[in-house]
Amino acid sequence: MEQVKVYRSAVINASVETVWQVVKNFNELPKWTGVVSDSVLEGGMQDNSIGCVRVVSLLNPNPQDDRPIREQLIAYDSRNHSFTYKILSGPKPFEYFNEYYATVTLVKITDSNQTFIEWKSEFTCPQGNQEQFEKFAGAVYMKGIKSLQQQFP
Repeated sequence: MEQVKVYRSAVINASVETVWQVVKNFNELPKWTGVVSDSVLEGGMQDNSIGCVRVVSLLNPNPQDDRPIREQLIAYDSRNHSFTYKILSGPKPFEYFNEYYATVTLVKITDSNQTFIEWKSEFTCPQGNQEQFEKFAGAVYMKGIKSLQQQFP
């Protein structure tokens, strides 16, 4: 297995408080990412409660494997505008991401009242796939970030 680290970031043209209102709810990925068509919480758990599991359907799923992605919230910090989740299961290539943990963090840019967003993850994958999976995950993160930027031109 190989260790993979993915990091993408950008500036959003809105205050951190405004951007947080859009991204703060763990179960509302369709609202801001541009890559998710649906997200449903399992088992009647409350949104943003540690341990809640969302079942995510992609806008353009793999035609050979259209299973949803199951992700669990493992940390949530509204004061510092951050949350961390892990993938429990999913279609290809997500099924090859082992011990996948990702964090989305918003930081206030004080001199311009804008927001710095970072989306980062770490996971292991089968030997020889590190570069491919880093590019794949990074592209997903950037699509989500770009979609969010478009909401605040």
